[in-house]
Amino acid sequence: MASAVGLHAQVENIQWIPLEVPQLSREEVMWLDAATDISRNNAPMYEQALNYLAEQASEGFISAGDRISISLIKRIALSPFSRVSAGSTAHGADVQQRSQAVQILEFIGGEYSLSAADDILEMEQDPAVLRQLFRVYEEIAPPFNELRSEYFTRHLRSALLRHRDGALIDSILAAVRSMHERTWSMKSEELFEQILGVMERGTSRRQKYAALSLAELIAGIEIQKRF
Repeated sequence: MASAVGLHAQVENIQWIPLEVPQLSREEVMWLDAATDISRNNAPMYEQALNYLAEQASEGFISAGDRISISLIKRIALSPFSRVSAGSTAHGADVQQRSQAVQILEFIGGEYSLSAADDILEMEQDPAVLRQLFRVYEEIAPPFNELRSEYFTRHLRSALLRHRDGALIDSILAAVRSMHERTWSMKSEELFEQILGVMERGTSRRQKYAALSLAELIAGIEIQKRF
């Protein structure tokens, strides 16, 4: 994650190449850079920045090609994990704000949003933010790679064994199904084992059947299982 100082330096050196895709102006980016600087410890500014970013995205002024705006959204989502040292004034956006930031990524879509989601997935632990994050993967449906498979496995295991979080398990299963149906690229034995684990330890009968259906889709064979 870029630090507050680091991103400000990036802004100064941006090549503002005219693009066919909408993007925020230099002035807007500079204001958002200041508003999302965690060293300022100004929670209302986070709220203003998020609302502005959401409004601009919904009106089509932030596109999937606007990497700087997406970097600022990612900064808010990752703020509790920032390496910036701001002493006792350091803080991060709250869960609701971070979930909203991830929701904006889902709305924008594209490769930059997906890259931001990958970075957030590596660090995030809060179930509410994770549920929103897996909706990004369900919507964008990228191919699996080694890191995504590893992160999905880790979070599914935690949701199943540590937290018994049915809603999060549902979100992960939905993301896996969407990604596999569109790319046919789920090859991870570890993730497949965790999906089989849902069949044994799922929080509901419906969820167990959803895991069974997904396992059969991935394996390409019918699995005999009675619940």
